[in-house]
Amino acid sequence: MEDEEQGAVAGWTLFGVLFSFKILTAILVFIMFPSIGSAVFLFVFHWFWFVPFLMLGYGVVIGWRRLLRARAKREQLRRPARLRACETTGVGVA
Repeated sequence: MEDEEQGAVAGWTLFGVLFSFKILTAILVFIMFPSIGSAVFLFVFHWFWFVPFLMLGYGVVIGWRRLLRARAKREQLRRPARLRACETTGVGVA
């Protein structure tokens, strides 16, 4: 188990170094040559780095949506059947 943890730490360290170097290089390129052309160049060569972050964000949004729908359904099921019938038919409770 210890070898797996060390491998995971080494992998994340390598990814962090590569990602940091890529971001730092992009910032330096834009500082040295600030123009629309360099911005387009940087976007074209870095767009795929945003895909994993977008996928993670999409997963979080889907998770929250499912959680809210489950809570709403649970609240609906916790109400007495008599109140649920009145809500669907529009007839008041007597």
